[in-house]
Amino acid sequence: MDAAKLRSYLECPVCLMLPRSNIFFCTNGHKVCESCFKKLKVGAVGEAAKACPQGDCTYDKPPRRARDAEAMIENSDFNLGCSRPGCHVEMKKGELDAHEISCVFRKVPCPDMSCDKKVQYKWLDLHFKEKHKDSTILSRPILNSLLNEHVMTRSNLNRACIIYQEAGFVFYPTLVIKDGIWYFWIKMKTDQVAAASWSYHAECENVELELSVEFTGSVQPVDLGLEEIIETGRYMALIKHTVMKLRVRGSDRDVKGGYPEKIMISFKLFKK
Repeated sequence: MDAAKLRSYLECPVCLMLPRSNIFFCTNGHKVCESCFKKLKVGAVGEAAKACPQGDCTYDKPPRRARDAEAMIENSDFNLGCSRPGCHVEMKKGELDAHEISCVFRKVPCPDMSCDKKVQYKWLDLHFKEKHKDSTILSRPILNSLLNEHVMTRSNLNRACIIYQEAGFVFYPTLVIKDGIWYFWIKMKTDQVAAASWSYHAECENVELELSVEFTGSVQPVDLGLEEIIETGRYMALIKHTVMKLRVRGSDRDVKGGYPEKIMISFKLFKK
């Protein structure tokens, strides 16, 4: 069998792509990739039974795997397709993992912590333009977080997104309150590999009291959400008592707006 015929034999009949994980088959031997199998609707044959896309066939529970076909793909030199929906890139298996890390069709969590949407990386700027017009763009690397009694008594608070640009890259300095802890980190509009080459130093200071808190750590990729970032441990963390000591008087404009105090976090970015 030549390569073209072998490939057509191994392709999933639903998505017409070479499976990259498990391959299942029904009681009549029709194959389907795991991704498409998960999307199959329940058929009329048997209670809660998935319908085979190639006939009125049923699947065992759990479905049987076509291990011979899986082994042929695993040991072949065929180009495999990117698993990101919408991406049509095909390349060798050894190169595909690196591509998928930076694929513009991958979904990333919105950097605005008040937004629970996941959007394709390629549409992130458009998402901000349509949904987060109130985002603050910093002209210098200083984050001012306005405070009043309402803010200080909150156990959880997600601020509107802040954007800072440097050296042609987009960064998201982020301050959130979760379970009474104030967290500060910096995300970068890029993938995990590129973000790993950047670090930052942050400082929150009250000059009058000669008190400051400093932190140096790695920049986070845009791919990570709030919980994932907290798990990394790469952030500045402040308890409420420390925040109260670090707060300074707000500007006259802020005071009139109902925010008599603020904390200031300055930061500096470094390319490793």
